[in-house]
Amino acid sequence: THRNGCAKNYDKRAIHFHLMTGQAAPSMPSGSIGNTKVSGVAAAIMEKIMESAGKKRMHPYLTPLIKQFEQEANPVQAEGMKAYMLHQFDFYGLKAPVWRKLSKEYCKNSLPPYQEIEAIIKNSWQHPKREMQYVAIELLACCQTEWKKEIINVIEYIITHKSWWETVDHAASALTGPYFKKFPKQQTKVTGKWNRSSNI
Repeated sequence: THRNGCAKNYDKRAIHFHLMTGQAAPSMPSGSIGNTKVSGVAAAIMEKIMESAGKKRMHPYLTPLIKQFEQEANPVQAEGMKAYMLHQFDFYGLKAPVWRKLSKEYCKNSLPPYQEIEAIIKNSWQHPKREMQYVAIELLACCQTEWKKEIINVIEYIITHKSWWETVDHAASALTGPYFKKFPKQQTKVTGKWNRSSNI
C-alpha cells in the first residue's frame, strides 16, 4: 500500500514538473520505489492537460483553423507520423496536402493584422500538435508583402524553438530565402550572427 501510495504521489509530482518545465520528470531517487516513471494513465492525463492548456491559450485567429484540423484528424496516421519523427512531437495526423490546403484556404480568406503576427506565430509554436508549427510558417510566408526588417527575429524564433529538420527546411525555403531576397543588405549581418551562434 505504501508503495502504491508513493507511485501515485510521484505521478502527481511528475505531472506538475512537466507542466511547469515542459520536460519529462526525472526518475525517483534510488531507495524509494526504484526508477518508477509516470504511469500510462498519468501520462494520458498529462497529455490531455497539456493539449487543453494549449487550446485555451490559443489566439482567437487560430481557433477556427484548429477546429478544422480536429475534424480532419486521423489518429492512425498521427501515430505513424509521431514514430517517423522519433516521438519528438504529437500530430493531428494530417498529411501535407491536407493541412496545406486547409491553411492556404484559411489564410486566403482572412489574414490577421500584421501587428499581431508575431504573437500568433509564437502562440502556434506552443500548440502541442506539430501541424500548427507548419501553419505558423505558412502564415508568416503569406505576409511577405508586409515584412519589415525586424521580422527576422520571428524567423529566428521559428528556427531555434522546437527545432527539427522538417521545420528548419520549411523555414529555409519559405522564410529565410525570401527574407534575404527582400532585404539583401541584411544577409551579411544576419548570417554572420548565425555563424557565431551556438543555436543556429
